[in-house]
Amino acid sequence: MECILEGEIVGILACSNNRRRAMTVDKPSLKQAFGFLKGNLAYDSLDKEFNAPLPFEDETGYIECVATSERARGKGVSTALFKHVMQELPYRNYILEVVDTNSTAIRLYKKLGFEEFKRKREKLSRLKGFKERIYLQWIKG
Repeated sequence: MECILEGEIVGILACSNNRRRAMTVDKPSLKQAFGFLKGNLAYDSLDKEFNAPLPFEDETGYIECVATSERARGKGVSTALFKHVMQELPYRNYILEVVDTNSTAIRLYKKLGFEEFKRKREKLSRLKGFKERIYLQWIKG
């Protein structure tokens, strides 16, 4: 799903399910972009994150990615994308993951009605710049 403003894409939201991922990585593209060695290393580190099947029931949509261009932030783009997806897609339950340092996103998700159900401490948190992954869900009423 994308949001277009004045002919420019200013926001995206990717929603996956247990049968198909919205965002995948493939080795040939990574090797072409980064070279043989770095492409293979990138694929090996990203494969499980982006290509593995999701362990959710059929009624669950997984919000895999949300992004808004800098010039469109604060103008309701992400809110509009979420509302459209939550109304139009057939899922009863939506799950997403956010890192603890992304307070702007956490506020948005809670405003939309998402509730925290799990936290997972991150290994190598100093290198990654965050301590925990926070899992939130929204269930259609």
